[in-house]
Amino acid sequence: MKKFLLLCYFTLLLNIVFAQTKTWNGASGANWNVAGNWLPSGVPGAGDTVFFNSFNACNLDVDASIASLRVSGSGGNIITASAPRTMTINNNGATSPVLSVASGSSLSLGNGNGISFSTYGGVTPNNAQVAGTLNLGFASAWTVNNGTFTALTNVDISGTVNLVSVHTGAAFTNSSIATLRFLSGSNLLWARNGGSIPAADFQNGSTINLTGITSTMVTFNTSSNYNGLVLWNSASQAISGSSAILLPSASATMDSIRVVSTGTGTVCLATEPAGYTLGHLEVQGGTLELSSPVSGIRTGSITTDLKITGGTVIGNATFTGDVGNHYPMTLTVNGNITMTGGALNLTNRPSTLNPGGACQINVVGHVSQTAGSISATTPFGSQNYISMNGVASQNLQMNNIIGPVGLVINNASGVVLTAAATLPYAFYLNTGILTTTSTNLLTMAFGSVALGASNASFVDGPISKQGSSSFTFPVGKPNCGPSGTVKGYAPLMISSFTGGAISDMYTAEYKRGDALSLGANATAVDHISRCDYWTLTRDNGSSTVDITLYWDAPINNCVTTSPYVNNLPSLTIVHSNNPGDWDAMGSIGGFGSTTTGNIPWTGTQSSTFGAFAIASSDFNNPLPISINYFTGTKQNGDHLLNWKVTCNSTPGVTMELQRSGDGRAYSGIHTVNATAAQCLQPFGYTGHQPLAGINYYRLKIKDANGKISYSNIVPLINADNGFYVMNISPNPVVGGNFKLNVSAAYKMQMDIVITDMQGRLIQKQAINMIAGFNTIPVNVTSLARGTYQMYGITAESRSRVLRFVIQ
Repeated sequence: MKKFLLLCYFTLLLNIVFAQTKTWNGASGANWNVAGNWLPSGVPGAGDTVFFNSFNACNLDVDASIASLRVSGSGGNIITASAPRTMTINNNGATSPVLSVASGSSLSLGNGNGISFSTYGGVTPNNAQVAGTLNLGFASAWTVNNGTFTALTNVDISGTVNLVSVHTGAAFTNSSIATLRFLSGSNLLWARNGGSIPAADFQNGSTINLTGITSTMVTFNTSSNYNGLVLWNSASQAISGSSAILLPSASATMDSIRVVSTGTGTVCLATEPAGYTLGHLEVQGGTLELSSPVSGIRTGSITTDLKITGGTVIGNATFTGDVGNHYPMTLTVNGNITMTGGALNLTNRPSTLNPGGACQINVVGHVSQTAGSISATTPFGSQNYISMNGVASQNLQMNNIIGPVGLVINNASGVVLTAAATLPYAFYLNTGILTTTSTNLLTMAFGSVALGASNASFVDGPISKQGSSSFTFPVGKPNCGPSGTVKGYAPLMISSFTGGAISDMYTAEYKRGDALSLGANATAVDHISRCDYWTLTRDNGSSTVDITLYWDAPINNCVTTSPYVNNLPSLTIVHSNNPGDWDAMGSIGGFGSTTTGNIPWTGTQSSTFGAFAIASSDFNNPLPISINYFTGTKQNGDHLLNWKVTCNSTPGVTMELQRSGDGRAYSGIHTVNATAAQCLQPFGYTGHQPLAGINYYRLKIKDANGKISYSNIVPLINADNGFYVMNISPNPVVGGNFKLNVSAAYKMQMDIVITDMQGRLIQKQAINMIAGFNTIPVNVTSLARGTYQMYGITAESRSRVLRFVIQ
């Protein structure tokens, strides 16, 4: 063994000693195997390094063996062959790289016949580098081999490898992700028809550019890493469907795919996807099919964005002879969907037996469709939909939806409609709130349906409905109830159209506020809801409808303990042609219970509709007391409490001031009995002996009928120092403003600090506090929707951290 190693070493030493550098100096088309075509004269041997740096083509007329090959200069270097030839680049002591095509230069191999060339490592790992352009003609192929002592030849491509249109056979053999690396900025230009992409590590920033596919599909290697861009741009392509499958396996991973042209054919990612993962998908032209499953429900995902600027994307695609059972396909887009052109057809499969060939797209980011179309050919039992499935607030813009396409709201953080949209088919409210405005209006087209609305999912803002069929507007408000934090679904239904037409248009919205502020009571109405009302406008047509309003305590309620209604027979609906008085009322009598129920209007409608509210024909229903304010301050160690109430329709009230040392168990410390006239004045109380620490105060108010409500809680500190950050109201924050409730032991300055969820400073505000209870307005209109943290800092300490959500 020692003798063998010594012989190898001696042979290597001889090769190094006698190795030469040979530079091609022949005329264009001259033969390799002529000594006079080289400088210095002599045909290159196994230990020589060969240089090419001219435009003159070299005809490889022998099977050559050299140590290394280097190409430089700005010229186009060409090695042709009149018959199939081989070139062995054996390292043989040459310095790394064993093959080099310098940046700005090019090497063309095999023009005329194929040249198969092999690169070998030496005693230590060597590499080959293509920084310029390597053109492989005809059957030219590169074999990547192990070296004498198993050292590898690592091939690094940072330039372009071009397979010309006449290329046949394999481009690379014996390669792997460890030995063939396409680096950032590299380009594998596939101008040939068919063939196999080599096993390689296609790194981030690399491009596989497929331009030559016509009648035979190229195949991708399952052992490769595809972390770069796959660019499909085959304008002469004629194959489609199952004859043009792009992904190497049903569960493959590719970083980015961009489709520019598919000729008259299509490209299909996988007919039976088994969870394939794409980093980014963009379609600029041609037709891309996501799947065509016939044996089971299939899935795929995109890590970032789906972008469509032209061409067509078909989610669940048909193919020749497609008449059997179909199965749905679900695609999850973890980033955004952006459409500025083209078409997204969720399915074009024919209508057959269940379970149906529908396509569902779950979107975690935003959806922005400013041009192009989103459609579906077959409903498949209403299974086609785009679902807003984010974890943070999402923006939605869809301007051209055609056919049986559903929209699903499935995001607890909510969805904001950023442009007007018309849904032609179905609207599913699973979880979360869709926020609309009169400009960014959601319209349900004739024959469409809205399903699943609840206190967990509804429309905050106006929504329109076309046509003359019964429809329940899924409206509500997110900050309802006495505490202002309850999500409120408060629908309005229109039915029994008289004189209706397909062109009719109605718009409804649920609003929080004092309905009485819109005008005086209608005749025979004792009082109107001080909590809420609805608006219903007829935007087109001349039909009249029956109206039904709904309540669901404590959603509609604006008091604490008493129900929104307590006497169903005396309920009615009143109408206001806003602005103006409540000028009409419907039939009397509600249905359901004091917890949930509805009240219909079956009378003649106003020609302009307007506002509608729940009212009562007698003294019962809703609580006729509202609390204007309740606050407290410190003065010389005493606690001063001040409040004012409004008695809407009760002859008198009993107000009991209560105190607690722990915020849970309260006891009365002062009682006031007031008539309706006395309710017009403010009230106050001075506590001379407060408890040690934090004192919690509240009002318990009882009207003449025994109905009870409670005020907000006011904490006051009985100590020489300290402060207490109580809460944020409202939370979630709507409209960009909230109030921070803080109690201070003495007059002090505090910094309000707002950070993101990673603790990074977002906003800071210095405020001055009085000794006592402080309600501090905070403006966060500059912050994006999402979850934030807030705390207070004074010269003496830092408060607890509060979280809030901006909707």
